[in-house]
Amino acid sequence: MKRITLILALLVLASGLVHGQPGYLDKTFADDGALILPSYHTHDICVLPDGKIVAAGEVRDTNSISLGLNVTKFTESGKPDESFGSSGTFFYPAAYVLRSAICQQPDGKLLVYGSILLKRDQPIYGFVLRILPGGTIDSSFGTSGLYIDGSPETISYLSSLQLQADGSSLAVGFEYPKDSPPNTSRLFLTKITAAGKIDKLFSAGDRVMIGTRKDTGAVQDILFTRSGHVVVAFADPKSKS
Repeated sequence: MKRITLILALLVLASGLVHGQPGYLDKTFADDGALILPSYHTHDICVLPDGKIVAAGEVRDTNSISLGLNVTKFTESGKPDESFGSSGTFFYPAAYVLRSAICQQPDGKLLVYGSILLKRDQPIYGFVLRILPGGTIDSSFGTSGLYIDGSPETISYLSSLQLQADGSSLAVGFEYPKDSPPNTSRLFLTKITAAGKIDKLFSAGDRVMIGTRKDTGAVQDILFTRSGHVVVAFADPKSKS
């Protein structure tokens, strides 16, 4: 069975930052410049303001079966941060983690978001999970630390998240009926409060749905502008390629 690994490599970008020639591996990082973790399917990494690194992804067993979501924190030198979670790792059980991304709030808490299958007999939901700076779940957020977006009748993905000054966040994603192909997806925008609940003052307490199944194809990319607008790239639903 093919082994899935997380590989982090640190490059020297400018002389004076660390010892070494610019554009080459920093041999002082981890194991001769690279960090390899077996059975870790990484989705996203984030460098924190203090220089430490957090990686979010799916961990699998030796048979490549998903065990759940993993968030691992490393020191600047590429070693597990023992002050975080269990020996540097936070784990959340799930049947399958389709994708995950990670960002840090100003107060040091981590937000992990994406799409998840919690149990094999459940649908795919969009999710946001909040982790305390010490590497434990923040049970004050959502329901026992987890915010879920979607319904039993749909396949839902959270694609992008933007933190707001009041601690809330704007989330953009797409969904489609579970018995339909992905190219029938519809874009949605929702606001999540700092407590991990849907904001009842935003769009009458509901999600903003953009496009219809007949004219909106699969979402390819999403970004927020500085002015607060959302830019979305769609696939052509009529294209056969």
